[in-house]
Amino acid sequence: MIRKRNEIAGVGGTRVEGRARIGRARVLLALIIWMSLALVSVVQAETTLSVEEFNTQESKWSTLLDTTLQIEGRYSIFSPNQLRMEKCKLDFVFAREFTSPAGDSKTIVVKGRLEKREPNKLV
Repeated sequence: MIRKRNEIAGVGGTRVEGRARIGRARVLLALIIWMSLALVSVVQAETTLSVEEFNTQESKWSTLLDTTLQIEGRYSIFSPNQLRMEKCKLDFVFAREFTSPAGDSKTIVVKGRLEKREPNKLV
């Protein structure tokens, strides 16, 4: 009796198999959505600019206000409140105090927003 109901309810399997397929399909769909979102976030991640690339964009700095940037370069001065990179036209001001990076490497990646802090001067 149960067998006939299952055969009538769905072609190619029992209700349990059908539910299992639906469950697998939901998991697969969720996985595909998650992977798509992960790929989109990777594509939208900021690209790292070298100090030289950042300097060449000086004419665009006023349009980049409040934009999150990521810049890589060698630092020359590192204090708890401020950072100066070699050959960079701007100084970097920290929102909170930082300790000097450990190790011998002077290469650092800075991520933050470009803000106007002083009249006619971007920092």
